[in-house]
Amino acid sequence: MRVRLLLTLALCLSFALPTFAKDDPYRLGNKIIPEYQEIFLQADAREANYTGYVNIRLNVVEATNEVRFHAENMELTSIVLKGPEGGVVVTPSYEKTGLVIGKTDRTLEPGYYDLRIDFEDDFDTQAHSWYRLDVDGEGYTYTQFESDDAREAFPCWDEPEFKFPYQLTMEVPKQHMAISNTPIVKQTVGPEWKRVVFERTPPMPSYLLAIATGPLETVDIPGMSIPGRVVTPKNQSHLTEDAVRMTPPLLKALEEYFGSKYPYKKLDLIAVPEFWPGAMENPGAVTFAERILLLDPDTATLGNRRRLAAVNAHELAHMWFGNLVTMKWWDDLWLNEAFASWMGDKITHQVFPEFGMDVSQLGGINSALTADAQLATRAMRQPVVSTDNLIMSADVIAYQKGQGVLSMVEQWVTADQFRKGMKLYMDRHQWGNASGSDLWKALSDASGKDVTAVLQSFLEQEGFPLIRLDVLNDKQVKISQKRFLHHGVEDPKNALWRVPIGIRYADDRGTHEKSVLLDKPSVVLDLKPNGGLKWVHLNSDQMGFYRFALSGELLNSLADHAPDVLSTRERVGLIGNISALLDGGLIPGDTYLELLSKFSNDPAPQVTNSLIGALGKVEGAFVPDDARPSFAFYVRHTLGPALERYGMMPKQGEDETISLFRPNLVGWMGKKGMDPDVLREARALADLFIEDPKSIPPSLASVALSLSAMDGDMELFELYRTRFENAKNPTDRQRFLSSLGQFGDPKIMETALDYTLTGPLRPNELVSIPFGMTGEGDAASRKVWEWMTANYEAIGGRIPPPYLVYMPYFAGGCSDDNMSRAEKFFSDPKHSPAGTEKNLAKVVEGISSCVELREREGEAVKDYLDKLTRAR
Repeated sequence: MRVRLLLTLALCLSFALPTFAKDDPYRLGNKIIPEYQEIFLQADAREANYTGYVNIRLNVVEATNEVRFHAENMELTSIVLKGPEGGVVVTPSYEKTGLVIGKTDRTLEPGYYDLRIDFEDDFDTQAHSWYRLDVDGEGYTYTQFESDDAREAFPCWDEPEFKFPYQLTMEVPKQHMAISNTPIVKQTVGPEWKRVVFERTPPMPSYLLAIATGPLETVDIPGMSIPGRVVTPKNQSHLTEDAVRMTPPLLKALEEYFGSKYPYKKLDLIAVPEFWPGAMENPGAVTFAERILLLDPDTATLGNRRRLAAVNAHELAHMWFGNLVTMKWWDDLWLNEAFASWMGDKITHQVFPEFGMDVSQLGGINSALTADAQLATRAMRQPVVSTDNLIMSADVIAYQKGQGVLSMVEQWVTADQFRKGMKLYMDRHQWGNASGSDLWKALSDASGKDVTAVLQSFLEQEGFPLIRLDVLNDKQVKISQKRFLHHGVEDPKNALWRVPIGIRYADDRGTHEKSVLLDKPSVVLDLKPNGGLKWVHLNSDQMGFYRFALSGELLNSLADHAPDVLSTRERVGLIGNISALLDGGLIPGDTYLELLSKFSNDPAPQVTNSLIGALGKVEGAFVPDDARPSFAFYVRHTLGPALERYGMMPKQGEDETISLFRPNLVGWMGKKGMDPDVLREARALADLFIEDPKSIPPSLASVALSLSAMDGDMELFELYRTRFENAKNPTDRQRFLSSLGQFGDPKIMETALDYTLTGPLRPNELVSIPFGMTGEGDAASRKVWEWMTANYEAIGGRIPPPYLVYMPYFAGGCSDDNMSRAEKFFSDPKHSPAGTEKNLAKVVEGISSCVELREREGEAVKDYLDKLTRAR
């Protein structure tokens, strides 16, 4: 990898020709292959538009009468094509999705041609493609091209299979800095403009190109195998200490895992004030939402630092998986994101074990299991024909389901064999493109196991299995599988998986382990327990991507023994599994609450945190506004022991996992438990924070502000609004913005919603206040829905167009009225851009399942809560 300079030219000439789906009129095809592209841009971040041109070296491999490329929402002022026989006249026609078809006046015979396109374009202002923004009176530009938005910035071949070198040259105002994927090779300063020439890139797809310009500041990152910097807006460089400290060990650990150096020549971490994704893995120029990358060393929490480490590790993992080896087409987006999620968490836990990523990652995997339990889910790997709203594929199925499946396979084949397979995959496909089948083959070749069959069963069909254990006699048990779905929903396909299952059980002789690859509907196992089964656990180390069911007696026994026989990770997984059993109609509602109560004294804070998540299911399905007092008592009853155990305030020398979860515990005890002592202390802490942010533990600042807002008046709202608008760092800006959505007074709620569109919120901040209100009861949710429907067009004018497909989630809840309102509103084509129907189907199914659960188990839950309240 260190001979990169010598390899670049050879790689440019030898990369494999792309292969394409046949008969797709809106794909670029493979008759003409671009092999190299120069891009020139003249841009002033203070202005609304820019100009430029591109030169592309084309290899015509099959005779054709047209040149296809992408250029969307820009003016092409000149198209000049030259070939072996001289100039060729090109007449462009403009198709949907930014496709340009240039008809030529004569046939282009095989050979090399040079294409130059001059253009003029406007910067985007909604934080996608190449966009501009103003911060404190200064202009900046940044890019976000994934999935297919490079075509809106300059003419290009905007499909991931077109992976070739680029060379960028920019002219910017002389007082501005310009940054891209590669180091600067030449810089010339004139009276007004500065010309910056960047080194040619190695082969890369267009969606990974990156640009940042403006009065940027940089801080060096020492201790890496290549030069590195943190790049910030003006006057923000003092917030880079944690990023500078954390990045070198993360990168070193990744280099050791892959057995190769970081594959690019430099590494810039760029803080972006307006940014919708958490981060983007552009080679050599990784962009981050500034709230993630820039942390005030005096007020940042351990949670802020854990998020920075995890997101950074995820993006750095992409340098190998996604960048060095790139998917051929968007149907393998999971290949990029699942691996980066799996690898990022693995490396974060290795380098910073105090963050507990080995357990906390289960929150995301549990969310994926919840989403994948719907009929409206999708297969992780599926054909992508339309490029409309490709962003919808970047969901919990691609990220966290993929992560969970990879973890399961790694345990099955062993970590060493899995690593060998990954390295084999990298060696075979570096600097090129690959598909899912290439990864499966490498893992199978390295491990000697049929990884292909296991992965195909999880990736190419929707959903996941429910694994059930039934005791047949004193020697045998039956292990069976079927698709896990909510109660009353039938699997239309009778799906079957190849599932590696880890079983651990106890009898009179002790604890035993057994593994099985279940590849049929059921199998009978001879466990021969001495004296009968004391308990049994069907997901060893919580590595399997499935749910499991036991008889009532065995489930109760497992929950009773859990603190002594299950790891923290397994106990967290067990709580999630119990919640799924309620959804599936496999346990009644009162049993669910009783099982949860068994974990109220668990010694691990991560288990208590998982318990809080399970209480959220109770609130969402069974607690209308008039039932909140009895639910509040149940919350205090269930979580009170944990608060007594850990305390409201941090203790000297306490485990850092306690500091990570305490804000969630305090928030639930105050907001949902209505604990007067917690609310009183939170108000006092909020007052102290307003006076001096350094005067309270940073981890409690956000929850104190939110709890103090619950019964706050307009004067407090105005104070928080002012502090939001004048925040000196991204963390405080986010704290006060979130708190504006926590006021309980209906009139203040309306003021907060109005402020969302009238105040100085950035596009990526617009949903913070309304989504913060949606979980605060039926009345608040209705108010937010009415606001969204009344302001749909205004919202659409502020956020990137692809994100409008998520508007159906404003209708979430647990009533048929919500479902009817959503279906009516989004049936209007004006409210339903491509992809909306898929999210609407998920929302409608979620509401329907919640209504069914409330009707089925509501009385049992109400009786349990009432009985508990009377018993006090």
